[in-house]
Amino acid sequence: MVYRPKFVHQYDDPTTSLDWFNCTMASGAMALDYDTLGHVQVLGGQLRNVSGDHIGGTGLGSPGLTTSWAHYGQVLHVGTGGHWDDVMTALKHGRGVVLQGMYSALPKAYHSKVNSLGFGGAHAVYLNPEFNADGSVLMGDPLNEKFIWVPQAALRSFANALGAHELGASSPQRIFFASTDPHVIVVNPDPQRYAHKVKVTTPTLHVRTSPTTTAKTIAPDLHAGDTVTTTWLRKRGGAYTVSGTIRTDWLGFPRAGKTVWIARAYTKVIS
Repeated sequence: MVYRPKFVHQYDDPTTSLDWFNCTMASGAMALDYDTLGHVQVLGGQLRNVSGDHIGGTGLGSPGLTTSWAHYGQVLHVGTGGHWDDVMTALKHGRGVVLQGMYSALPKAYHSKVNSLGFGGAHAVYLNPEFNADGSVLMGDPLNEKFIWVPQAALRSFANALGAHELGASSPQRIFFASTDPHVIVVNPDPQRYAHKVKVTTPTLHVRTSPTTTAKTIAPDLHAGDTVTTTWLRKRGGAYTVSGTIRTDWLGFPRAGKTVWIARAYTKVIS
């Protein structure tokens, strides 16, 4: 089962006054949620505030969404200049995608209902690596209120229209997009340094001697609202299941001179 992030809409965002210009940041917030398997859930305005770009629309690079991700210790892989086939390859390999395009090129059947004024300019959406039986892709349009299934051809037209407008017509057409890490990391060290303060979000969270549910627990347990400062992230620890999704990510922190471990899914990052 593919992890599905919390939907983020760009409008009525209390963390920014630029919410109607914040499609890339709101899409990037969904991507960041996916990239961290729910550990970092923020609004588009919160990403905007640490992006280094505080005027109008924002880009995928730096300053922009890449800078925002770096603030949370994550790496966004910008693929701008690539082609639609690169987007599909990323999705099929379990990567979430932030896709920029021209809203007027997306069929109106897939437009947000709040688009009553007929906005057709540059826009950004998030694509989760999920495919329907007919091949359509799950799209999070931050002008909308929920994820919807959109045909690949419609998304390709959306991306190609902005690519042609900004980068010039080419065959295959160059487009604007960025992708997350896949959930199965094969390159980065594991465990890796992870210095963050996190808050416990479940009533009781066991602390274990190693990152697996079969390891010995160490009293005292943690409880909802407790905070700890982590030092390590283990992405490929022992498997556990949360809401039907199998996860393997654990957080390590020091206790009594030793590193102990908690399941990452039951925490939220504070700083």
